[in-house]
Amino acid sequence: MNYPAVEMEIKMEENIILRKAILHIIDNNIDVPVLSNKELELDGDICDFLEKHLEKLLDDTNMKDAEFLGETNDMRKICEQLANDPKYFYQASIEVTNKLFYILIKNVDIAPADLICCLFDYCHQSYFGILKLNYKTSFTHFVQQGEAGNTNTIIKHRTILPSESQKIDECAFINLEDITVKLLEKAYEILVLLT
Repeated sequence: MNYPAVEMEIKMEENIILRKAILHIIDNNIDVPVLSNKELELDGDICDFLEKHLEKLLDDTNMKDAEFLGETNDMRKICEQLANDPKYFYQASIEVTNKLFYILIKNVDIAPADLICCLFDYCHQSYFGILKLNYKTSFTHFVQQGEAGNTNTIIKHRTILPSESQKIDECAFINLEDITVKLLEKAYEILVLLT
């Protein structure tokens, strides 16, 4: 009876291996995207946070198969170049962020967000992940110290990221082997299309 060993082998094949990740900010309250100059350090809480979200998204039944349209498609070119040269990751993340920010500022109904671009392996395939972490509003306490002592109050934060237990509403996973796309999207009326 080798069933447990087989189950373990199958489970190991489905592990996510996070290779690189970077976070950029696309907020239509700011005139330009806030681009990071460095990749995220993939250790501890950050790695756990991203892996848990990737696991949930890969299992999400709402993910749709999609494809790049047209002969000359900038997004497909970015993904093909990344597939051929993983060192292009940083530049690819910048180009994708700029394209998405352009759409965001032209379409005010699209929620501002932090954008995480990542490279990861899943089931022996390499993927370029684009996760749009739409901001949530949340409240927390704030302690203000003064001459009379502490004053505890409540403040509102408008740019809170989804927690590990919350769902990410929008993402795209591009398989870098065959440039196929898996997409999770929210419905918006779009005036400017991405090519």
